[in-house]
Amino acid sequence: MDTSAAEQGNHARVCDPGTWPEHIKRRYGVRTGGARPGLVAAVVLGLLAAPFATRAAWKASSEQGVLQMPAFRTLDAGRIDVDLSYASKPGVFTCAVRAQDGERVDVGFAYFVLRPGRSRTWTYPMRTRAAAAAAAVLGCQPGVGTDRLPAPQFAPGVKPPAQPAPGIAPKAVGGFATVAP
Repeated sequence: MDTSAAEQGNHARVCDPGTWPEHIKRRYGVRTGGARPGLVAAVVLGLLAAPFATRAAWKASSEQGVLQMPAFRTLDAGRIDVDLSYASKPGVFTCAVRAQDGERVDVGFAYFVLRPGRSRTWTYPMRTRAAAAAAAVLGCQPGVGTDRLPAPQFAPGVKPPAQPAPGIAPKAVGGFATVAP
């Protein structure tokens, strides 16, 4: 069957949407123009926002180093002196400090709520249930709360020893530690 030249102009090749008639392109949403202006604007905004997002992520991750422990001394089976150093930052932070025995079981644990203006260095007399072989700052989180801090790892059935102020001993509730500073 032979078609005339006028009829051949109305037939589009199926594999090339660029050859389709305009009413078909509109019906099926085919665009043959260049890149969409919205896509270009989104890429440019993303490139402009990347340094600010990177800085915000770095700042949020660096806030963990609010409290440091340069040294600790085991005085007896019931107490260690922990030297603490506080990097003053705006806002309130809650930090966790633990003391462990040679078996890596907690024998002492305290939360600290640090507020701006606190002394930069101090020695904290942490009470322990047995002689401590190691001590560490577990981390800090902004605000008053312990939801993102590691929980104490006392042996089952062991009650955490009470801590002198400004330390707060965790309370055992259903096997997990909580604190209400």
